[in-house]
Amino acid sequence: MSNDILSILSSIGKIRIEKFKDIYDTLLKLESDKEEEDKTLYSYWDILNDLEALGHCEVDYENKYIYVCPPSFTLLPSRGTPQIILAGGRDLQLIKRLQNLADKNAEKIKVTLFNHPSKNLIFPLGILIEAKSKGILEQVTKRIRVEGNMNVPSCWSLLNQNPNIRDLIDSLSYKIESEPNWEKSTFCYNRLHFKSFDCIDKVKLVNYINPYSQQQQTWIWNGTQSSIIDRSWGRYAILHHYKTSVIMFDLLNQRLAVPSSVPLPIQLAKVLTLCSGYLPRTKLLYKSNGPLKEKTMITVYERIPEAIAIEISKKLGQTLLGSSL
Repeated sequence: MSNDILSILSSIGKIRIEKFKDIYDTLLKLESDKEEEDKTLYSYWDILNDLEALGHCEVDYENKYIYVCPPSFTLLPSRGTPQIILAGGRDLQLIKRLQNLADKNAEKIKVTLFNHPSKNLIFPLGILIEAKSKGILEQVTKRIRVEGNMNVPSCWSLLNQNPNIRDLIDSLSYKIESEPNWEKSTFCYNRLHFKSFDCIDKVKLVNYINPYSQQQQTWIWNGTQSSIIDRSWGRYAILHHYKTSVIMFDLLNQRLAVPSSVPLPIQLAKVLTLCSGYLPRTKLLYKSNGPLKEKTMITVYERIPEAIAIEISKKLGQTLLGSSL
């Protein structure tokens, strides 16, 4: 655990993204020397997105800084035995205190360390604590001296803080602009990905690459007027405008899925990961559903209460598609 990337980041607290890349490469090289066949590589941006979705850090992409969140316990919306997960930063001493507490009170609490699926060896383990009652979990937070709200699951608090897509669209500041002569791609709401083509739609989402800084900017256009918008929210703004629903929900198995090419805004992805403590998995859609074709790559979130799924769809101006996931 001492070599996972979160432990290293926790000892630093605040770090530039470029320095994070160096640490990532160094740790990955150390681990690949040990177990070359077991590692699963994925990009810097993927790991940052996953760390942020689990509540471990906040990423300032504009200023290129990563901030590790203080350690905190997050209550899950469990129907059975109450459960909490550890979010934010961590160190070996904190984990040892948790395990010692569990060993001495085995009849009351249980600590489970688990691997997230399809992640490489430097990705941090998930830490789940369950007990017979919320009162016992509250005692755990006090003994470990880590904050945690045992009254309301964090996923609900985070969900309530998020805007809905209509309010976000209304808040945009449109200006009459000349389109920059930069490399660009336009979001195709029929095929659900950005591609280079001449789009004649009045309302469209275009991603530009600054040829000097190589930074990307996403603009939403309404005729000759445009506004900068977050890319993830922008995709759903376009889908909402063209009444294209892509969010699937399996009521029986409590699973919610979106096309992997249309990721949820990070704030809403965090809501869903904090329903279970697990990162989502990816798979191929085995059967077409609405505008989604068979073998579309989808991202599937587990243990999602129906009420959360409904609120997520409302936030994004979507209609849930019933599905078997």
